[in-house]
Amino acid sequence: MNSLSFNLAIKETILLAIVYFFINYFKIPNGMWLLGTILATYAPFSEHSIEKTKRKIIGTIGGFLLSSLVFLCVNSNIVIIILVLISLYFIIYISAYDIRAIFITFSAISAAGISQIVINIYVLGFDRVGFILISSILVYIAMKWIYPFSFKNAIKDLIINYKLLNNDILDALDIEKGIDYDEVFKLNLINKYLWRKGNYLDNYLLAFTKNKQISSDIEEKLIKEILYIEGSLIDDLIHFYIGDKEIREKVLSNINEKIIRIDKLSLEII
Repeated sequence: MNSLSFNLAIKETILLAIVYFFINYFKIPNGMWLLGTILATYAPFSEHSIEKTKRKIIGTIGGFLLSSLVFLCVNSNIVIIILVLISLYFIIYISAYDIRAIFITFSAISAAGISQIVINIYVLGFDRVGFILISSILVYIAMKWIYPFSFKNAIKDLIINYKLLNNDILDALDIEKGIDYDEVFKLNLINKYLWRKGNYLDNYLLAFTKNKQISSDIEEKLIKEILYIEGSLIDDLIHFYIGDKEIREKVLSNINEKIIRIDKLSLEII
């Protein structure tokens, strides 16, 4: 379960399959809202998914209150349709997830209320809130206790893989044993893969850690420095592989220094 994509796919598939079975077996009205919430609140890492779940609950309650107020004060379906269209604009352009959830819930309840006049809008609203709460709790349980995979786990796995890779690189560059140039080439391909994976994690960090839930400023700087050094190490290995004797001697010294530096930085994260 160390693979992020496999971990996420297994949990999401199991959860969606179970919920879908209960929706169809018990013929739950508007039960698809359960599936929609699960898909909306799932995220690659448990920290972000749990945070999205909390914001979804807050936004859903706010959206229910807003729709209740609108239906209490407005009797014209045309006006409500206009408000729904305005809410769609906010859904697209507002980035704050809890605020977006308010308008998503408002538009869903309002649209359902207009198209199904016989249904009491307040009952519909309570159903929406109830479904959101149930599905949010299910997502929380899945992300928290079923093969939990956090951002910190991903960073730790990346650093461990880097340490193992760097040890293999040093072994392949051991002059006493004889330098294995083909192995150096293969290891550099692995290094490129890990570097891309690390940059994905770094970009994720920038996008979702404004509240510093996932990592501290110090950890963020360490990750950036490790990725920078590993990026330059890729270039060094390329120059070593294609360069002449003089270039290789110079690059070999740089490679050793960078790997030592990475090992020291890794100890501060793991």
